[in-house]
Amino acid sequence: MVDSLRPSPAASAVRFGDPWSGVFAVLVTPFDRSGAADFDHFGALLTRCLAGGADGVIVADIPGEGPMLTRVERRALYARATAECAPRGVAVLAGVSDLRLCDIQAHCEAALEAGCQGGVLLPPPVVLPSVRDVVGLFVSVSRAHPLPLMVDDAPRRTGVHLSAEAIGLLAEVPMVQALRVATPGHRRRAVVAGRHAGRLAVFACDAVGPFTTPPTGLAGITSVFQQATGRLVRTWWDAWNLGAGEVVERLAPAMEVLHQTLGLGSQPAVLKAMLAEQGFDVGDPRPPLTALPATAVLRLQALLRDGAIAQMVRSLE
Repeated sequence: MVDSLRPSPAASAVRFGDPWSGVFAVLVTPFDRSGAADFDHFGALLTRCLAGGADGVIVADIPGEGPMLTRVERRALYARATAECAPRGVAVLAGVSDLRLCDIQAHCEAALEAGCQGGVLLPPPVVLPSVRDVVGLFVSVSRAHPLPLMVDDAPRRTGVHLSAEAIGLLAEVPMVQALRVATPGHRRRAVVAGRHAGRLAVFACDAVGPFTTPPTGLAGITSVFQQATGRLVRTWWDAWNLGAGEVVERLAPAMEVLHQTLGLGSQPAVLKAMLAEQGFDVGDPRPPLTALPATAVLRLQALLRDGAIAQMVRSLE
């Protein structure tokens, strides 16, 4: 199935570019009071991520409310991100997930035109696809565009848990360069990383909980918290990889508190409220999502205060 739909050699050559690794910040999309995308605040958010030590950024992904953005808005966000990040050698991955193949293809084309290094793509959501459907999507996209792809294994969003068979087939698709394992449990991440070492760059995701053992074999982590926590995630990730146990132990409670905040509402709502607590207003989520209610904001404030998150962030500056 994969061979019959394999991209041309010229297209697949892009697959072997610079490997992705390290901390990739997953950005929210700021909106102004009218509900329009706020590109000035988006630029300032990029600056925060770069100052926090991000090796890459992911734009217009699910936490960035990609499904609620227009094609024009996505294109503009991709372009702004590459303009800010490319001169600093920071990779930009475009969120290209959508329901229709034609829309996914359009997002990939826009990402290439903007100079993005790759795209992040979910398996088909909602429809509970077969392995053939999942692999077929990635092969179809790879045939059409020489855009390296990160497969987003996020069963809580799609209802589909990628099997070992599916991941093995996806690893054969030339433009598939990385896999984000957005599922709890260090064991599965380590097994997947070991099985596909040298073929896929396997990333974990801090939105599904902090590690309890070292991130064996992982290329990096995608972080929804990096944009709001200075160098905390960068320091935590480096400490894991360097075996700095004392640093990991010191930062682990803060990472656990951050994870607890995601139980208060949608990811965009929680992250935007967290930024607002720092005086960095990026607006409310776009409908049908809503901002956190007052009771949830109070709970967020209590978690951040009791976890001494602000003090921890300042100590790492």
